[in-house]
Amino acid sequence: MESINRKIEKSDKRKKKINKKIKSYKLKEESFKKKYQEKIETTYNQRQEIKGVEERWSEFKNIILDVAKETCGFFQNDYHLTVERAEMSSYNKNYMKTASVVSFRYKRTLIALNMTLRFNIDVGSNLEAVIQLYKFSSNEYRLFPLRVGDKVCRAFDADVAGVKTCTRKCGNITQCLFSKDRTYHVCNVILDESKLPPHIPTGRYMAEVEVSYETIQLFVVKGYFAITRPEV
Repeated sequence: MESINRKIEKSDKRKKKINKKIKSYKLKEESFKKKYQEKIETTYNQRQEIKGVEERWSEFKNIILDVAKETCGFFQNDYHLTVERAEMSSYNKNYMKTASVVSFRYKRTLIALNMTLRFNIDVGSNLEAVIQLYKFSSNEYRLFPLRVGDKVCRAFDADVAGVKTCTRKCGNITQCLFSKDRTYHVCNVILDESKLPPHIPTGRYMAEVEVSYETIQLFVVKGYFAITRPEV
């Protein structure tokens, strides 16, 4: 009789252990399902957010392209531009003697730019520029869906970003015409934020500016800046 009771006790203990393991597995399964569901929801929300940004930027690009076609100029008053720095990323030594960009603090609160260019060929007024934006996200600058291009002289004449106004104050570029073996420079350039494209989202950016002559890339400038808006 005692041996039967012992067997029953052992059997009950085994059942308890098995039930405990089953309960533990169920809890793990529920936890896994919950985490998996959260990941699915997060991924879905991210996709919806990306889709919304792409739709807004598609509409925005159409607006700025229409404006550019009409005036080759911009106007905005809804954000503040803070320039962080700029640098000459590279230049084609076969076609340029030198090309440099220096950024420095001007009047304590502003960042100004100096640029020096010297060409080995006559490019005249046939320079073209393409600007590609990258937005800072997850500790790196990622491709941002805004890319615009135009002839340098047309943008210069339209005073985009106030560059033409700045060159009149400091530098030796009196007209948008570039000859070989002559050094051109502009100094103390402070970008005019009111003459930039409107509706750029808040954040930190890197603008990569590629300047070319016909099919030849001459130099690439990288500028880093932040877009901020007043808190409402």
